[in-house]
Amino acid sequence: MSGKVKLGRDPKDNSLVAIKLIYLDTMSARAAQHLQREVQAMMKLQHPNIMQLKDFYNTVYTKKNGQQRQVAALVLELAEAGELFEFVMHTGSFPDPLARTLFSQLTSAMVQCHANGVSHRDLKPENVLLDGRFQLKVADFGLAAVMDSTDSGAMCVTKCGTRSYMAPEVLAGRRAYDPTKADVWSAGVVLFIMIAGNPPFEEASSTDWWYLACRCGRYDRFWAAHLRTCPDFPTLAQDLLNKIFVEDPTKRPTFEQIREHPWLKEGPVWEPAQLEMELRQRLARVQTSKALQKQRELIKKRQKRAGTNAHDPFADNVERSAAALSRSLVPAAVLNTPRALMATLYSSWPLDQLLAAVASALSSCAHDSSANAHEDGDEGATPTEPVLDAPAVTVKEQSAKVKALFPLRQVEVVAHVYGGDDANGGLLLVNLTKLQGDAWRFDAIRRAVIASLEQEGAICSNDAASTSQDASDVFDADEALEGDVPTTLSVGSHASEEIELI
Repeated sequence: MSGKVKLGRDPKDNSLVAIKLIYLDTMSARAAQHLQREVQAMMKLQHPNIMQLKDFYNTVYTKKNGQQRQVAALVLELAEAGELFEFVMHTGSFPDPLARTLFSQLTSAMVQCHANGVSHRDLKPENVLLDGRFQLKVADFGLAAVMDSTDSGAMCVTKCGTRSYMAPEVLAGRRAYDPTKADVWSAGVVLFIMIAGNPPFEEASSTDWWYLACRCGRYDRFWAAHLRTCPDFPTLAQDLLNKIFVEDPTKRPTFEQIREHPWLKEGPVWEPAQLEMELRQRLARVQTSKALQKQRELIKKRQKRAGTNAHDPFADNVERSAAALSRSLVPAAVLNTPRALMATLYSSWPLDQLLAAVASALSSCAHDSSANAHEDGDEGATPTEPVLDAPAVTVKEQSAKVKALFPLRQVEVVAHVYGGDDANGGLLLVNLTKLQGDAWRFDAIRRAVIASLEQEGAICSNDAASTSQDASDVFDADEALEGDVPTTLSVGSHASEEIELI
């Protein structure tokens, strides 16, 4: 739905409000359905932690240039502090009492929603707002399912929401699902992000290692992975999430049951004054971060308009397109090859031998083959001699990882091995990731490492590993993978989607 949000004042009580103006002349049939759902859902709900719809009407909006547009106007209570997403993105994870306080408000709101036959179906930090006193407000009911509150078994068939927060039964899109249990799953993802500062998994599908651990009941492996980057994750919160991240929706708790869990019911929550003090400090950091980001973007636009030759640090060659690279650094054969910033490999070798093999493979990449390129793609040109760039390689057996820094190429690589025990039977997983530096140079290193490990017989085919390993095999009780959290798991803003199933 296209439109804009304006600041207004409610004449009834003189309070500031947000007026959401939606252009009717360009509204699609699908957008009209979303608008109808949003209004229908919000009119049924009255709760201190649910965004209040104060009024709804159609009117004519006159723009500054005199143009008039037919609009639908939703008059909403104002959430001055903005999205929960921005607080996590710009200030990091929340301490346990803060996460509990906000999650208590979220679950209270969702109990009210479900009691009135409303399932949100798109719970995520972007749709959770904070008002001027930093009280939580569930917002954006555009994808809501509105049922008869007396029909507790109502099911949905529409695949909708945001993939990273979708329950597995919704993401699969093969059958009808209970939208209330889908909301529970999404709320669990929000809770995890508040405490850890990153998502629990990329998405709840069979291609995701973290989700597979939960699906197979190997929560010990799931938490062993995440605790490496979030060692203070509360034990009781882990127990609650173990109950939420269950593949079978009938075995997930309701929001009423979640509110009875010891982590939520017995742990300390902050009084409004303490909550406001903490979040106001975080809001200042959010605003500073956003202001700096806006300033950077403005500088880039000005330089682009002026055609200036001044140095722009944001244009440095880090993960940029091939067009931005000096062709002397890129072989003609790979100019049209997509960049790979990460490689996932599988091995049946014991952990200590595999770490040694990875370290040896990285050390063998001392010659910079990216310098052996043809100028301007001229196939007849004479290639230059490879540059000697001996990496500094460190092996940390305790955390099962190998790091390598290539000083001349200015590329840093880390290889995490998922599997820290002495079991030799199951496949170990090696995740090779670029921490910093040029993507094309990393790709050359990645290829060389894979070739070296294949020559040594240390790794098996990715295709073979992915097709031959059933989830229950990978997470067998005696031969399970032990995980780590790759750098690819990060909080990001994602668009909602809706797909009608035929």
